[in-house]
Amino acid sequence: MKQNVAVSESIPTKEYAEFLEVLKSRVATSRYQAARAVNKELILLYHHIGTEILKRQGNMVGALRSLTNSVRI
Repeated sequence: MKQNVAVSESIPTKEYAEFLEVLKSRVATSRYQAARAVNKELILLYHHIGTEILKRQGNMVGALRSLTNSVRI
């Protein structure tokens, strides 16, 4: 059943517009923080992988080439 909404209720007020902007800002901030957290973890992972490769480099000739071919996505 369709509700009758007064015209004055359907027009966004200044308070509504401000509330909407705050919500949009919070969403954008959360997305930015989530992306930073993911990037941080990826950098730590890549650093760990690089460190492990360097540790083993002397023992395993061609390990990097072999590993690169094995890990291709």
